Amino acid sequence: MGHSLVTDNCVTAILLVLCLYSRPADYTLLSGLLSATSIQGDRIMRAKVIVVLTFLFFSVSSSQAGNQKVLYTFTGGVDGSQPYQAGVIFDPAGNLYGVTQYGGAYGQGTVFQLTPSPDGVWTETVLHSFTGVPDGEQPQGGLAIDAAGNLYGTTSWGGDPSAWCGTVFELSPSSSGWTFTVLHAFTNGQDGCSPQGGDLHFDSGSIFGTTAGGGAGSQGTVFSLPASGGNEWVWPLRGGNGKFPGGLGSYLPGGANYGTANFGGTQQVGTIFELNGPTGYSKSSPIVSVDCCSLGFLVA
Repeated sequence: MGHSLVTDNCVTAILLVLCLYSRPADYTLLSGLLSATSIQGDRIMRAKVIVVLTFLFFSVSSSQAGNQKVLYTFTGGVDGSQPYQAGVIFDPAGNLYGVTQYGGAYGQGTVFQLTPSPDGVWTETVLHSFTGVPDGEQPQGGLAIDAAGNLYGTTSWGGDPSAWCGTVFELSPSSSGWTFTVLHAFTNGQDGCSPQGGDLHFDSGSIFGTTAGGGAGSQGTVFSLPASGGNEWVWPLRGGNGKFPGGLGSYLPGGANYGTANFGGTQQVGTIFELNGPTGYSKSSPIVSVDCCSLGFLVA
């Protein structure tokens, strides 16, 4: 439908331009008049052509506009409330997964699944309702998924009751449902505090993310946590290479992770950083690259 409309509008615009530039057969006989009015005529003709091209532009733009369809509307109850900035991810079967910051059975947020039916109706299922302790509360960042269909995410607060700095969690599917596991509870020490947004990355068996606070400089961290258990690798932000990271963005599987820090850097207005894991290097623009081992360390 959209393609034929674009084609029809293009043909219409071309015909209009040809008609505007067409002149009566005897027009060439009026050479004196043509010479005297050529400048004025060109100006009028240019204005007409601009009108036609404007018509064509808006016609094409309108025909290319997408159609929005609401898949699900949250009620603010047990189904969740305020998905905030996390976005959603697909699994290979076409199901959608995401988080809400609030709502759920305890009002502290949810992890949800949206499943499509053949008739186009999407059904929401709450996979987990957060309680605050020990699972965490108020998830804000995006989820990650591995090849086995396990989901990984973070909560901004809750977890360890002495720190209330959030968690990293895993949801594993099985024939009997989903199993929730806390992989790490942040302590507001060198491990960081409060992962508040951005995407998680799952690569080579590890989860990569950021915390908005904590770390050796108390200005946030980039962390890597083995999904199978083990120690956490942490790269603290200290101001020069950025501080208070907003999260990770793009990444190259088996390669670098990229993200942003809201402040810090040479101008104190933020950085873009690249991180290549424990055996690679870390750098923040406009900071030159530095050996990761001077920045990164293990946290038990």
